[in-house]
Amino acid sequence: MDVASIHETEQRAKALHARIEQIQSMEEPVREYRYWLTHHWANVDALKESLYQAQNALTEVERQAKDCKTSYGARITTLKDQAKQLGADLKRLEEQMHSWEQLARSASELSDSIPVSAEDTANHQSGATEHAESLQAAALVIGELQRLIKATAATKATLIAAFNLCALALNQHPDSQVYQKWQHLHNARLQTSLHTEGSEAFRIESMADLRRIVEHDLPEIRKALIENVKSAGGAMARYYEELKDIDLRVSQVSRTLETRINTEHEFEAISDIRIRLLSRITQFDFWPQLKAFARDWHEWELTRHHDLPSETLRIGLSSLDKMFRSARMTTSDLGSLVELEIQFTENGRTVPIRNDNDLRNSSSTGLSSIAVVVIFGGLSRFLCPDESVTITWPIDELGELHPSNIDKLFRMMDHKNIVLLCAQPTASHEFLRRYKHRLLLSKDHGVRDFVAASQASGNNPLAQLLSGSASRITEGDKA
Repeated sequence: MDVASIHETEQRAKALHARIEQIQSMEEPVREYRYWLTHHWANVDALKESLYQAQNALTEVERQAKDCKTSYGARITTLKDQAKQLGADLKRLEEQMHSWEQLARSASELSDSIPVSAEDTANHQSGATEHAESLQAAALVIGELQRLIKATAATKATLIAAFNLCALALNQHPDSQVYQKWQHLHNARLQTSLHTEGSEAFRIESMADLRRIVEHDLPEIRKALIENVKSAGGAMARYYEELKDIDLRVSQVSRTLETRINTEHEFEAISDIRIRLLSRITQFDFWPQLKAFARDWHEWELTRHHDLPSETLRIGLSSLDKMFRSARMTTSDLGSLVELEIQFTENGRTVPIRNDNDLRNSSSTGLSSIAVVVIFGGLSRFLCPDESVTITWPIDELGELHPSNIDKLFRMMDHKNIVLLCAQPTASHEFLRRYKHRLLLSKDHGVRDFVAASQASGNNPLAQLLSGSASRITEGDKA
């Protein structure tokens, strides 16, 4: 017995026993992870949707709060202006009343100082009735004038309040076409008006500019805005249809590849080699929102195509536009929309391969490479079904395969009429004999061509030695 071998075997047994204990100790964390994956991670899509809705609701509430704050500020400013104006009017009326009281006292004193005769008293009594009627008519005229003055003041206050609200609404959207049109008319009014900017007279005068915007400019701007929204929304809906069509075509192509690619081979260790195309479109976070938007957009087009879409549709369009601007995905880049999956069964175990990492870690390097070669060999003949056409394949590291698998690989390639072009850092005689053309690349000596012994120079001691050895072996076998 070899003591070293026994010791080595014992060490390996201890290491394996420690590994088994380590794996057993991980059983509970693995069970907890599977429970978390089944009961918690499964709800991630619903949680994402809830988060998205909550964010939209928060944005809307913040916008409403901002609008309320702005409206409150404008209302306070308007009330302050009104209070100031009322104070000025009250002061003016008090001054007028004081003047009238002084005039009344002066008139009374003057009347008392004028001497009146008996004849004047008689004439005064005869005309008293006519004077009373004149005073009554004057009182009616004064009352009507006071009513008209109050109505004019109320109309003036209404106009100024309406102007302030319109100006406030316009100033909240400085990037809009309506605001730009208002600024143009406002600047022109400043050049021609005789009143100071901000005065009541200037505001009343500017109502004509607001009327022009409402009656002439706003309908045209609204019409253009509807067309722009229709164009953007229609493009978004068409984009959904394009992605939906790509998803359907990927499924169709995947079924075609599974049924029409020939994956017959002689490798016993692997079986059930399949290739599938998998669409990633429905896995993107934006897909449910885009699908819902396209459905609502088509309903809107059928019913209210000449009006602006609802606020929900406009918010959805804006949200999708922001998502696509930040996403790195285009329909011209199939790598972002589709992934290729290769599956094969290795000794009863299903092995999926979707990327280089899966290829390196799926199984032994040789078997994984063989599965890929079988798939792409069938794919090459699917794309070029004429087997009389020779296909040349560049392939690396065939030396990693087992010699028996190399024989089967070359037989399969001969059957498919595919010629292999291989580069190897080192190669055995067994490997080189499979190639008709063999070149040795050297940075010191350039390119050298391998030739058969019959074509070599007669003065070749190595070839003669190999030939003599082969002859002796043949004679020994015959013996």
